[in-house]
Amino acid sequence: MNLHNRLMRRMFCLLMLSAMVSATWLLPFAFAGERLEQLDSALKFVPADAAFYWSMMRNREQLEAVLGSNAWAELTKMPAVAQLRSMLESQSAAPEAEMSPLKLALQNPEVRKILDLLADMGSTEMFCYGDESISHFLELMSKVTMAVQYQPVFRQLSNLDEFEDPAQLQTAALFSVLAQNTEKIDVPNLLFGFRLKNADLAKEQLIKLEMLANMILESNDLTRGRFKKTTINDNEYLVLELDGEMIPWEELPLENLKELPIDEGDVEKVIDRLKEMKLVLALGVRGEYLLFSIGSSTTCLEKFGQKERLIDRSEFEVLEKFADRRLTAVSFISRELNRRIKDNKQSLAEMLQMIEQWVAESELSDDVKLRIVADAKALAGDLKALFPEPAPVLTFNFLTSEGIESYQYEWGKARGSDEPKPLGLLEHVGGRPLLALFCREQIRPADYEVLTKWLKILYGYFRDFALPTMDDEERVKVELFLDRALPLFEKMDQVTREKFIPAVADGQWALVIDGKFYSRRFHQDLPEMEKEMPMVEPALLIGLSDAELFKQALSDYRLLINELIDAVRGIDSGEMPDFRLPEPKRMESSVGEIFCLPLPEDNGLDERIVPSLGIAKSVAAFSLTREHTERLLQATPLRIGGLLKESNRPLVGAGWLDWPALLEAADPWIDYTLPRLLPQDSDTAKNEEILSQIRTARKLLGVLRAVTSETYPEGNTLVTHTLVELRDLEK
Repeated sequence: MNLHNRLMRRMFCLLMLSAMVSATWLLPFAFAGERLEQLDSALKFVPADAAFYWSMMRNREQLEAVLGSNAWAELTKMPAVAQLRSMLESQSAAPEAEMSPLKLALQNPEVRKILDLLADMGSTEMFCYGDESISHFLELMSKVTMAVQYQPVFRQLSNLDEFEDPAQLQTAALFSVLAQNTEKIDVPNLLFGFRLKNADLAKEQLIKLEMLANMILESNDLTRGRFKKTTINDNEYLVLELDGEMIPWEELPLENLKELPIDEGDVEKVIDRLKEMKLVLALGVRGEYLLFSIGSSTTCLEKFGQKERLIDRSEFEVLEKFADRRLTAVSFISRELNRRIKDNKQSLAEMLQMIEQWVAESELSDDVKLRIVADAKALAGDLKALFPEPAPVLTFNFLTSEGIESYQYEWGKARGSDEPKPLGLLEHVGGRPLLALFCREQIRPADYEVLTKWLKILYGYFRDFALPTMDDEERVKVELFLDRALPLFEKMDQVTREKFIPAVADGQWALVIDGKFYSRRFHQDLPEMEKEMPMVEPALLIGLSDAELFKQALSDYRLLINELIDAVRGIDSGEMPDFRLPEPKRMESSVGEIFCLPLPEDNGLDERIVPSLGIAKSVAAFSLTREHTERLLQATPLRIGGLLKESNRPLVGAGWLDWPALLEAADPWIDYTLPRLLPQDSDTAKNEEILSQIRTARKLLGVLRAVTSETYPEGNTLVTHTLVELRDLEK
């Protein structure tokens, strides 16, 4: 019986698996979940092949929350705001003869309708999406930018300096790229949408617009017949179609372009393509949405609301559990568009092409040409391996009782480390700093190998081409320096490989800014203050895998740098100041070792300001005071709150901003500085009023409480979760 049951269960599993495979084969997109189907947004109508989508929602709700807050009430009580409001009210009460043209226009019922429509358009939801044509457009813009920036430089390096004006060379580069990519010269298709509460008002204004456009456009020979009403998917739109033939090409000074270094026929290719281009504008109402389309066609309008939708894509499954939240923004970038936006590999290929063109046109020998091209190809290959593959990105925000929460999902291999771990540095920030940024990046020795490889190759070019061009005296000095320096660089390389890289293999880095250092006089040239004032305390934290190796590496670096200084001084001691990196003063501490770097005795700084490096078992901390360094080495429970209430979760990044504490640190400086900036001979009451308004503005800034962020892997996705905490003022 047991065997029979197991066979039945396996058969059932196989049937279910077959059904799932069949469904995957037949349907390229999964159906949206129940919550996404109930989503009250235009996102449900955007086609699945959208290159990007962007939206803002609940705009009126957010505005009303601001206008109804205690903070807004406090703002309106400020004398400057109250005076402005009083002035507007007095103008409203003025006789019609004394009103400004703007005020009279606002009283016009037709103008009021237009303003009401504009307010309605921005109140509930606004969105924009584009199809794949935006990817081609951005690819072309990338090629144009690259060519305009670098082609003139390469031409000048090739001694093709007949055209010394950079603008001429840039124009030539522009037409050269456009001529090679005429199929990509087009207007990208975009659709803008605005959700309306009063669609009838929009339809009324469209009727008036149609009448006005017909009067103006049909009376002009150039635009006659180009404006019409068209039905798309059972909805009527006002459509205006323009093309490149309408441009008076014969009146343009195109003959001047032939004087530039442009291949024969390139200008004609570009102009012919521009003449074929179309610009299609469409405007209409579809259900609750006012839609405006711009592009080479009305493709975006035609696809809007069709069967295959963006929310049916697998990337939107993560939005399912948040669909019932008070969403305020949703944006999406497809893999293809993201590749166009930040495709470093394509940029490398374009740069390589320009280098090959420059080498071919140069007067270099054949051997040198082959060497440069081979090295350029090898460099491009090495750099390509370092760049991650672009991935689709989904971002959305929503309102919570605490403020605004957001998520960003980026698909692809998660950065950081292969096995994410808790960020141990979170416990070495002193508990609650003003600002802290953390990351964990996997330390790859192979990346260092690439760096050293190309530094050696660049040195080879310097030795073979730059050094022989120097005069004899200068060349002798450089050769003498290189004889002494090259062995030192080799030792540095050995220290980096054998000590530094293994020591920091943990991969954690953090920037921490605190404000617990107080002084009456930070420098002897400053006046002594009546009370102690806070100073910003920046610090750098490094996670350590081997503290002993880290100490040895830094000690070796100091000695080698001093030897390099001696090598430079040996060439021309008259121009080299008498400077060496001093040996730091070692101090024992209950939390680790502190190394203080002595400053010149006449530096004038507060004696407590001494650059200090602290090293414990798993962390190194560098700051400007011994006290701060020691505080950072001490393992302290995290008191940040927000999304970082716990420090033992696997993360690859985190961030924190304590805005109220930052304001509190700035308050003493505001109180100290402002009275000294105000005119001393002016009315005391007026100065006090200015100070009072500044204090009120400072109070309003306190609405922002804190910002916390965490970045962590979720399968093959990198998730960045952010919380912006807001709190209204108390009555």
